[in-house]
Amino acid sequence: MIDLFSVVHRGGCVLLEVSLTEVGGEPVSRLVQEVLLEERRAQERMEHGEHVMEWVVDNRSELVFVAAYLTISRLSYVGDLLQALKKAFVSRFADDVKRGATPPLPEHFDSFKATYKQIVRKFEQRHLLGRATAKKPRDFAETKRGSEITKDQVESRRSRSKKKRSENKNNNDIDDDDDSDDSSDDNGNDQPTSSDAVPTTIAEETEEGAAPTTPAAATTTTATTATTTTTTTTPTPTGETKKRPLSKEDKLKKLLSMRGSRRGRGGAPGPRRFKPKASPKSADGGKKKKTKPVKQATKWKRDVSQEELASLDFSCTNLDDALRQTERVSIGDLYGDASDEEWSDVDSDADDDDQKNGSAGGLFGWVKGIVGAKELTQEDIDPVLRTLKDKLMHKNVATDIAEKICESVGANLVGRKTGTFQTVASLVRESLVEALTRILTPKRSTNVLQGVRNAQAQKRPYTIVFVGVNGVGKSTSLSKVAAYLTSKDLTVSVAACDTFRSGAVQQLKTHCTRLGLNLFERGYNSDAASVAREAVKAAKKRGDDVVLIDTAGRMQDNAPLMRALSKLINLNKPDLVLFVGEALVGNDGVDQLMKFNNCLVDLSDGTDPRLIDGILLTKFDTIDDKVGAAISMTYSSGVPIMFVGVGQDYGDLKKMNVKMLIKKLMK
Repeated sequence: MIDLFSVVHRGGCVLLEVSLTEVGGEPVSRLVQEVLLEERRAQERMEHGEHVMEWVVDNRSELVFVAAYLTISRLSYVGDLLQALKKAFVSRFADDVKRGATPPLPEHFDSFKATYKQIVRKFEQRHLLGRATAKKPRDFAETKRGSEITKDQVESRRSRSKKKRSENKNNNDIDDDDDSDDSSDDNGNDQPTSSDAVPTTIAEETEEGAAPTTPAAATTTTATTATTTTTTTTPTPTGETKKRPLSKEDKLKKLLSMRGSRRGRGGAPGPRRFKPKASPKSADGGKKKKTKPVKQATKWKRDVSQEELASLDFSCTNLDDALRQTERVSIGDLYGDASDEEWSDVDSDADDDDQKNGSAGGLFGWVKGIVGAKELTQEDIDPVLRTLKDKLMHKNVATDIAEKICESVGANLVGRKTGTFQTVASLVRESLVEALTRILTPKRSTNVLQGVRNAQAQKRPYTIVFVGVNGVGKSTSLSKVAAYLTSKDLTVSVAACDTFRSGAVQQLKTHCTRLGLNLFERGYNSDAASVAREAVKAAKKRGDDVVLIDTAGRMQDNAPLMRALSKLINLNKPDLVLFVGEALVGNDGVDQLMKFNNCLVDLSDGTDPRLIDGILLTKFDTIDDKVGAAISMTYSSGVPIMFVGVGQDYGDLKKMNVKMLIKKLMK
């Protein structure tokens, strides 16, 4: 049973909504935000509480048809139902829902509700009728293969039982023959019974192979290379012996008694025993001890005097004196005007000229020959999407993310009609640019300065925590952010919470001295969460505007360090959590970002865990057009890229320019 049906325009306007029961949480709004705006249309369904949402997109009219039903219902006809509703709605309101036209008010489409009920009733009746008349699955025995197997099993059982009966009959006949042989000899004389028989003994075969013939030797054992034959001899009244085969019980006892024993002469050799070699002994009879050679000191031809060593020592004995001699950086020279704050690339101007001249170079040079002026189908799009996926992977986009982006682009192109002079190349390019723009555009405000002003109104410092793996440049990026905020006439202080890495505090001291910042530190081997809390309190007393908290680098799989990071974030509740990652790592950056987020969720104490708010990509100037890592990290996590590092100076920190990033990808 369909609980909610809605027709939504891609612009966000709800044209029609039919609700059978109330579905909480605004499912349509969530679908628009998490699927349509983030270019995840390749998904077929999405769970929303106790309901499941399915949708169909009509690219010609830019409409989305959404249906929601209970998860436990498991309706299999929803896809066909949405297709039928889409066909009926578009054909009825063809002039009102043309692509590019402004849709009328929702009251204009209320007349479609009666048609909707008829189509839904038709599908529900067909579904119920199909369930009632559905044939139950046959048992395996009722199938042709099952009957053949059953027949073979019956015949096999009969043959086994018949064979078993014949074996039992043969064994009984043999036992009867053995009894008759035991009771009389060849002349018809009676043999003595078991109580009168002479006790038998086991004698080994002589070296010449002849067995003793005395009555006392009642048992003879012959050992050969391959087999061992055991027979018993029974004395007769005339002194002659008659060989009789052992019974099954006696043979079993013999085999059990011989198990594990060493074979006789001519048989297989027994297990070899390891004899350890005698250790060398010293002259006094004790064991000889090995002496480790002593390493001799290297003797140089010329000895260096202490005065020469002192002249070659350029290390600093007093860090405070060296910091006082450090040259201060002029903050005003770092940022000229507002245009210098955004990242730009001069190479992208050539791409703009190519587009104006109508050339199809770069990423779309492979679709020159496709002719336009036709309605695109899935068969037309598939070859293009396969090539587009390879091109995106060549730009360092993750494989699964490149596939999802191509599926979303394909879903946006199917059914669209190209213009008379419009090529498929331009249409694909336009669709891809729209998709990437929606992916990279932040879903919330990333204006740090606005956040600082809001914190000033509350009379508290604005706190930013920098997290990431080892060696990505967190401390250097922190100093760049500090220089940027200082250029905006803000008072910045730094908390040295990297209490693990040797030299981390000294590195921040150097940066703070050059930039004129306040540094709060408690040395090494101290609790990072407590240091951050004390730093925020001290900054509030001094009246600082911003507190930048540096943390130790840690791998995403290190559970103790991730637990300490979660404690720092939960205890101090920062305003912004920045993940610092390298633009060079590619797909590994996606794994780092996702595992950091997952650990913060798993180790959080409250019901509303604090996650990563933004990304700062370092070494962005070294990747040329391989900007796929930015696409992958943003698409997988939904976290925007706030800053990129484009150099080693304090002023080499720029805001992310979405248009410039897309141009790099298209290069």
